[in-house]
Amino acid sequence: IIEIGSIAIIIGTLLIIEAIQILKLKETNTFPELIKGNRGKWIGQHRMKKITVIPFFTLLPEGTIHPFADWWPVIVINESSFGLILLPVIIGFEHVIRGTIPKRGFRSLGQSLLILGLVIVGLAIAGLYVGILSIIAIIVALVGREWISYHHRAKDQQKQPYFTPDPTGLKVLGIIPGTPADRLGLLVGEKIIKVNGHPIGNEQEFYQALQTNSAFCKLDIRDERGELRFAQRALYQGEHHELGILFAKEQL
Repeated sequence: IIEIGSIAIIIGTLLIIEAIQILKLKETNTFPELIKGNRGKWIGQHRMKKITVIPFFTLLPEGTIHPFADWWPVIVINESSFGLILLPVIIGFEHVIRGTIPKRGFRSLGQSLLILGLVIVGLAIAGLYVGILSIIAIIVALVGREWISYHHRAKDQQKQPYFTPDPTGLKVLGIIPGTPADRLGLLVGEKIIKVNGHPIGNEQEFYQALQTNSAFCKLDIRDERGELRFAQRALYQGEHHELGILFAKEQL
């Protein structure tokens, strides 16, 4: 029973680590993509994927394996000796977000996994005293993890795609790090409605307006809450000529 309880604690801990990794993700860590939607129109989405190796220490009965050094610690529990072993645990995940801006999707998914992980750890600790709870914790962990992935995927697909071509402006699908757009403070999900005072409705109009002043650019932007803000800076020779913005646009 103690062994099953320990396994449940480990599973819960790994779920918490996965949740923290997702909550710490930034929009620059995702992969913006343009795909054809169900109606044949081009839509944008963000794919987040990550693989992390977690160093995990566990105990093995002494003599199971031979230590590589004389100083390697031996732990005695109830007159039984155990050796400490380091095992690499790989945590990986991949999720697609298209119905909202990435940071909202991260927050929702990460919070759900964090709650599940805390519940599993709580059940596992209680299972050290009431054995059946350890088994329940493992079952809830396996079923709950799959259900959370399915629920968030289905909920996202039910929404209208967030990154779609818009005649009233250009939605920012992605920002290339280190480019003028990055230094301007542009954010994924914002909509550029004017460039150098010229209204824009497509990518061609964006670059035409940008070329009206080769040394300076001023952008009128609608943020995710619909509020208007401005971003401006000087442009220098050798910088990314497209500012480094990836737009949600129709493909030619």
